[in-house]
Amino acid sequence: MRVEDRAAYTCLQGRALWQAPKARMSARMRKERLSMSRAPTIVLICLVLVAALASQATAQTPYVVNSGWQPFVTDANQAFAYGGTGGVVDLSNMSPSIPADPFTFTLPEPGVLKVTDVFKKGDYFGVWDNGSFVGQTPAVPLAGGGTADPNTAYGMAGVSYGAFNLAPGSHSLQFQNLLLASGTAPSNYSPAGAYFRVDASAPEPGTMALAAIGLVPVAALLRRRRR
Repeated sequence: MRVEDRAAYTCLQGRALWQAPKARMSARMRKERLSMSRAPTIVLICLVLVAALASQATAQTPYVVNSGWQPFVTDANQAFAYGGTGGVVDLSNMSPSIPADPFTFTLPEPGVLKVTDVFKKGDYFGVWDNGSFVGQTPAVPLAGGGTADPNTAYGMAGVSYGAFNLAPGSHSLQFQNLLLASGTAPSNYSPAGAYFRVDASAPEPGTMALAAIGLVPVAALLRRRRR
């Protein structure tokens, strides 16, 4: 049972106890009810918190495969990328300590995820897919001279970027600024943004040409058989 489901169940139990007729209550239940002098307020607050937890747990940001670069941002108080609640990455087991709102999409075939820093050089990122750590872009020295164009930034010297293979199926991507999460960034450091994109794999032109060449003898053999 999920955390929010357990919380909801507990809240509903408390509300049922408060609303139960005294005639049907055991001595223990009456004693518990007397101890809950502020139960209606507590139950109301509890239910509001449950609703908030459920909303947070289901928050998603749809992404369209092959649609190009998608920006995500981080700041000093938001180690998790794009709509996250902040927190510190647990580098001991490479999993986020607090979940961030994920980017969701479905791949009909194998795909490639690309991630790149933009603007200032120095940020580097951890990548999670469906809650599992996929990898990270390399750590690079803090420096200026970056670019706002992700096409230019990807592959630029001194910029942290990387590519990750994705299998067909449903995906839920999360990113984290590992420079901020590691605690090694200067106290006055103000990070900028980053981009990612997901492209479905397609056969290389050379591969398609070889496949076409391979079909030529087969076609010739079929013609001879028909004669």
